[in-house]
Amino acid sequence: MLSQCAYKTFLRAGGPKTAEWAERFFGKVRQLEPVWSESWSRDGHSSSVQYNVIERSFFTASVFSNLRFPKPGGPFHAISDVPHLGCSLISRRWFDQLLAWLQPPASIPEVIPRDKLVEQTLQPWEPAEEKFYCGPKRAVRAKTAKNKPPQSNGLLPDPKQRKRVSRGP
Repeated sequence: MLSQCAYKTFLRAGGPKTAEWAERFFGKVRQLEPVWSESWSRDGHSSSVQYNVIERSFFTASVFSNLRFPKPGGPFHAISDVPHLGCSLISRRWFDQLLAWLQPPASIPEVIPRDKLVEQTLQPWEPAEEKFYCGPKRAVRAKTAKNKPPQSNGLLPDPKQRKRVSRGP
């Protein structure tokens, strides 16, 4: 799951600073570029080739500033960095096609109230889980009366009776 944080998709930049950041993100490419020169004289023709090392931005800031805004019936453009493939992908799709892929909204409530305290309490691990995650069990000191949890009926207090806690300034 954490490796997914390395994947980035760039859409149209909202300003020049953002576009410059995107340009720096993709970095620069060095390559040899040939430069040909030719000359003619009374004695004949001569030509030469020189190879220069040129460093250029992989994507310029203007690329990110000029990506189109998506709109129904129009194209959708994005540039994605995909470390798993070791490359950058330029996506061009019709925006209507992307909208067709959307799932219909689910009828799941935003909040499911839990009134029973046991539903909000983290349960202790089973012995097999503890052994798997923590290794062999060590000697444990005996519990004293101080460590016993308070007794409860298993229900949370009525919301009207709960204490209001004020946060610091």
